[in-house]
Amino acid sequence: MSTSSEEPKHLDSLCFRRFVMAAWVVAIVCACACPGANALALQDIEKAYDTKLEALGEYRIQYVLSVEYTESGAVTSGHTRIERVLSGEGGYRIEQLIPGDALAPAILQRVQTDNGQQCRTLAFTNNGIPESGILQSASEAVAFYDALTYTPLGLAGLHDSARRDDLEGYLPFMSDVRALVKDPRAVLLEDPILLDGEEVQILEWPAGEPHPRFRFWLSKTRNFALLKCVCFLDEQGEHVPWIETRNTGFEEVAPGLFLPRTSEFHRREMRGLSAQVMTMESVAYELKVRTSPDDFRVAFPEGIGVDNRALGLRYTQGQYLSLNSLIFTLEGLSNDTISYVSGFFTNAPQTSTRRTPAVTAMLAGMVLFIFLLFVLLMVVKSKRRARSTPENH
Repeated sequence: MSTSSEEPKHLDSLCFRRFVMAAWVVAIVCACACPGANALALQDIEKAYDTKLEALGEYRIQYVLSVEYTESGAVTSGHTRIERVLSGEGGYRIEQLIPGDALAPAILQRVQTDNGQQCRTLAFTNNGIPESGILQSASEAVAFYDALTYTPLGLAGLHDSARRDDLEGYLPFMSDVRALVKDPRAVLLEDPILLDGEEVQILEWPAGEPHPRFRFWLSKTRNFALLKCVCFLDEQGEHVPWIETRNTGFEEVAPGLFLPRTSEFHRREMRGLSAQVMTMESVAYELKVRTSPDDFRVAFPEGIGVDNRALGLRYTQGQYLSLNSLIFTLEGLSNDTISYVSGFFTNAPQTSTRRTPAVTAMLAGMVLFIFLLFVLLMVVKSKRRARSTPENH
C-alpha cells in the first residue's frame, strides 16, 4: 500500500521537474531569440533607409511652407513662403522665396549654402535686391546636419547623417530614423498596430528608460516609410508629447522610395516657447540631379555688408582692410571701429564699421608682438655690440 501511494507522488514530482526544466529552456530560447529578432528587424530598417538614400542621390525639392505661431490659443504671427532645396555630395543650397500674385513671380528672400567649409547666407530686400551677407565656418557638426531637418525629406526621416563623421555624441534630430536605428538603445516593438487603417511597426528610442524620448510609426507596406513621429518631454512629472510630425499623401517616386506630399509639424506651447504649426506641401521632386561646386557657394555682390563670423569681422564686400588702420593707427585700436578703404596703403577716404571683440584682441596682439619683437632686436643688437667691443684692461 505504501509503495502504490508513493508512486503517484513520485510521478507528480518528476512531471513538475520536467515542466520547470522545459519552462527554463523556453525562457532561454526566447531570451536569445528575441534580441536577435529585434536586431535583425532594426538592420532591415537601416538597410531600407540606405537604399532610399541611394535612390535619392543628389536631389532638388520645391515646396510651399506655411508657419503659424500661437500663444494661449491665440495666433500671434505666421508666414508663407516657397523653398527650394538642393542637396548633394558637395553640400546643400536652400533658397527662400516670397510668393507673388498670379501675375508677379516669386521674390527671392534668402539663399543659404554650405559646401562643407563655409556656410554662407545672402539676404534680400522685399524687392529682391541683395542686402546683407553672413559667412561662418562649417566646422561645427550641426551646421550641415540641422539645416536640412526642417524640410519635407528631413521630416520624412531621410537624413543623410552618415555624410558627417563628427556627429558622435550629438543627439540626432527626432525624425532621423537612419541614425537612431543604429543606436543600441533603440527597440522595435513586436506587435504591429493600425494607424489610419495601415499596419505599422513602432520604434522607440531610447529603450530601457521609464519612457521613450522618441516614438516612430513605420509603414510595413511602404518600406518602413515614416508616417508619424512624436517627441516626449517630462513636464512637471508627466510624460507628455511635445512635438508631433505626420506625413501623408505618399507617392512611390522610385522603387521602394515613398515620399510624402504633405508634412505637418506640431509643437505644443511649453517651457516658454510658443506653439508652432508648420505645414509643407511638396510641389516637385528631382532625383539624382547633377550638381557643381558653384551650386553650394553663394557669391556676395560688391557693396553689401558682410558679417564674417568665422573671422569676427564686419566689412563691405569688395573693399579691403587698411593695414594703416590695423597696425599703425593707435586710435583705431582704442576705438571700437575699423576703417576700410578701396585698397592697401592708400589715402582714399575711409568709412568706418563696427569691430567685434575678437578683432580688437587680434589687433592688440599684433601690436604687442611687434613691440616685443622690437625689444628682442634691441637686446640682440646690444649684446653683439658688447661682444665686438674690446675689453679695457
